[in-house]
Amino acid sequence: MLNHMLIFNEEQLRDFMKQYFEYYNNERCHLAVGRDSPNGREIRNKPFKSARIISSPRIGGLHHMYKWNKAA
Repeated sequence: MLNHMLIFNEEQLRDFMKQYFEYYNNERCHLAVGRDSPNGREIRNKPFKSARIISSPRIGGLHHMYKWNKAA
């Protein structure tokens, strides 16, 4: 992660590291745990035929989380 970010101070570094650890343990797929995250993730099936995917940026846009929107 740090190869792709410009860090200007210790506070910013700590904030990015905290965001990365939360993403890594709660959202990122890991092959070693059956494509789940270490803390587990909710399985989200497509709620209805016209549902669309929404992208939510994580760690300053370096990674994203995808989920189904709830609007028809």
